[in-house]
Amino acid sequence: MEKEARQLRIGVLGCGPIAQAAHFEACRRARNAELYAICDLAEDLVARMSAIHEPHVTYQDYGAMLADPQVEAVIVATADQFHVEHASRALAAGKHVLVEKPLGVTVEECEALREQVQRSGLLVQVGTMKRFDPGIAFARQFIKEGMGQLLALKAWYCDSTYRYTMTDNLQPILVTSARARRPAGDPKANKRRYYLLGHGSHLVDTARFLGGEIVRVQARLIEKFGAYCWFVATEFADGSVGHLDLTMAVRMDWHEGFQVYGEYGSVVGKTPNPWYLRSSEVGASACVMGSTIGCLVRMHMSINCSLRASRTRFCMVRLCMVQVSKTAWQRCGLSSRSRALSKREHGLHWPM
Repeated sequence: MEKEARQLRIGVLGCGPIAQAAHFEACRRARNAELYAICDLAEDLVARMSAIHEPHVTYQDYGAMLADPQVEAVIVATADQFHVEHASRALAAGKHVLVEKPLGVTVEECEALREQVQRSGLLVQVGTMKRFDPGIAFARQFIKEGMGQLLALKAWYCDSTYRYTMTDNLQPILVTSARARRPAGDPKANKRRYYLLGHGSHLVDTARFLGGEIVRVQARLIEKFGAYCWFVATEFADGSVGHLDLTMAVRMDWHEGFQVYGEYGSVVGKTPNPWYLRSSEVGASACVMGSTIGCLVRMHMSINCSLRASRTRFCMVRLCMVQVSKTAWQRCGLSSRSRALSKREHGLHWPM
């Protein structure tokens, strides 16, 4: 892969599981960014990750990395309980920030960070990467340009009881350290809180990305045999309704997707486990003069792009629309701009 001449110099804070499984490699693969620095309190982790990923510099002191003028942006890949603190310090140092989800663990600390962001003029992004799944991005564009008024949205996120049997074969072997900084107690002891923050954040973000702002929710929770299921009735700002299903975990394969019904058409999506590095399969249909035409839209990543890179927003993707003729696009009500997606590359960049 050919790197661009101008690359964003990134410092990654945290050498734990998510950095090892996603962020280090994403920065190295990105065309318009580089893994400039890594930082962790655990000296042994820094040494091992540095040997593998070869950043320009390493740090054990976060303040020292923030003081480095060569670091332009920081990825916060620490424990959830430290996200707001570490993002706030990066903003105070004048750095752009990508912070892992969830943004924080209390509403109050997240609102305080939002106010700091607004004052700073800097960019902060949360690592809800599914917005950058090419299939989901297409679904949003179809909704905005070809479906008219929205009627209803259904979305589901159901983890699998044998998820780790599958993903352990896909991820690198993770390295741990007794010297790593950890939050007090066991953050996963409260399963309700942990599942809603860590997994529900993806579901809610996808619903907002496709359906718009949520203005009202009513949730029901049932717990049986160690499983948790939330059914959430939602109302969107445009008056449409929604149903969200968060289940941890189902006795089947990973099950995630969405259905959106509109005035002139509908769109259905199936999203694979993100560690499979595959984009969503999306089917869209539109009603024209009393008849319905449908098209299967398959999104293929170009050979030099991975969804692992899209987790950190430094990704070049090529959207390939197949089995859809120009006439079908016109009947679906999509603009020439939508059709042009099949003909050009789109770069997802940090602002320079």
